[in-house]
Amino acid sequence: MSMVDLCTTSLNHLGTGEKWLRFVDDHLDLIRINSDKTWLTRTELSRYEYRPEDYLILHQIPLGILPVFFRVNYLKTSRDFYQLEYVYIPKLNYLQELYDEYLSVEARELKG
Repeated sequence: MSMVDLCTTSLNHLGTGEKWLRFVDDHLDLIRINSDKTWLTRTELSRYEYRPEDYLILHQIPLGILPVFFRVNYLKTSRDFYQLEYVYIPKLNYLQELYDEYLSVEARELKG
């Protein structure tokens, strides 16, 4: 299994726990810096309007990052996925590093 496969498998299980999402919120600027800014075509805008999950599938992005994708792109719900010029797609390796850091922080707090 390649590193990309391992990363993708792990990212499918990031979860939506309150503590993890708070950690994400604290790091949104860094996540945006470590994202690809992708311009949306008119075809994509009309085809995937209100359907960010299908947009991510099209680009082979694991759906486990959907809560992060929403936050990084200022989306509250799928209904906000329209009339966008671009989206930030977080780099999977960076998200994996961030998630590993989160797990380390959580482990230290449990010992603590």
